[in-house]
Amino acid sequence: MSFRGGEFHSNLRTPNLEFPKFSREDPLSWVFCAEQYFDCLSIPLENRVSHVAMHLEGAAIRWYRWLLAQQGKSTWCEFVAALTVCFSPSTYLDLPVELPKIQQKGTVTKYQAKFEDKNNMKRW
Repeated sequence: MSFRGGEFHSNLRTPNLEFPKFSREDPLSWVFCAEQYFDCLSIPLENRVSHVAMHLEGAAIRWYRWLLAQQGKSTWCEFVAALTVCFSPSTYLDLPVELPKIQQKGTVTKYQAKFEDKNNMKRW
């Protein structure tokens, strides 16, 4: 850290992070990664949707163009809610009903991934 022109300046470089692309797979994990990126680089809420639009692909960019035409610009919270509704198989889950349905048909790692996916969804 140095002091120049009456201000403190950090010698630390901003990390070179790659923003995750999104097409339609696993929206909850993508939102988590996007929010980590925004927090790390201190990107304010009001700039997040504009930043995201450049990283949507395929079905996701077509959906966003439709959303923009129908509703105009969204806040980050509105965007995340709409994206989750559109691309998640089910946002809500009744864990006592759904968890016993998981069966191990492959490796333990795949079984654990299915369990974690269900466990990370919102509950009734």
